[in-house]
Amino acid sequence: MDLVKSKDDLIKSEADFYIDRDKVPHGYVILTLKNNILIPSSGIDESNANGYYILWPDKPHRAAKQIHAFIKKNYKLKEFGVIISDSHCTPLKNGVMGIAIGYYGFYPLRDYRGKKDIFGRTLKMSQTNIADSIAAAAVLVMGEGREQTPFAVVEGVDSVIFKQPKQHIDPLVIEKNNDIYAPLMNSTNWKRHKK
Repeated sequence: MDLVKSKDDLIKSEADFYIDRDKVPHGYVILTLKNNILIPSSGIDESNANGYYILWPDKPHRAAKQIHAFIKKNYKLKEFGVIISDSHCTPLKNGVMGIAIGYYGFYPLRDYRGKKDIFGRTLKMSQTNIADSIAAAAVLVMGEGREQTPFAVVEGVDSVIFKQPKQHIDPLVIEKNNDIYAPLMNSTNWKRHKK
């Protein structure tokens, strides 16, 4: 931390967009958008860091791919995925849960669009975010305090397709202006970080 002059400057430099601390109730955090994720303080963590700041990998999907390659080579596994997770808070709810900030080795969505619901109606929008769902379960097991459980093995998840998406675009990402939360994302409080 001696090399960091200001945590706020570090947060802003790691963010794609941010809302200053003075616009946040009680000034607890700087709200940020990083890698298309709404996350306080650019995901920078001080807890369990013994005087250091823990940052997200520069390219979380690439880091997950490297971990996947290491496990595949050294443990001869064939069908598995890797998720890099972090704690995340949901607006208007207390408590944190896990989210996927990077993944590799499986398709991250279960698509129900075009299928029938229990009443025979055709579903138009429903997709399950498998990556975040697994991350939430894993972080619940790994804990948030003194547990010292850095990873979890999750098995038996139905309908996981062990293949990487063919396109270069992350299927989980919704363009900011097309998201149902667009009115919040387009707030005039957001400032673009100039890199």
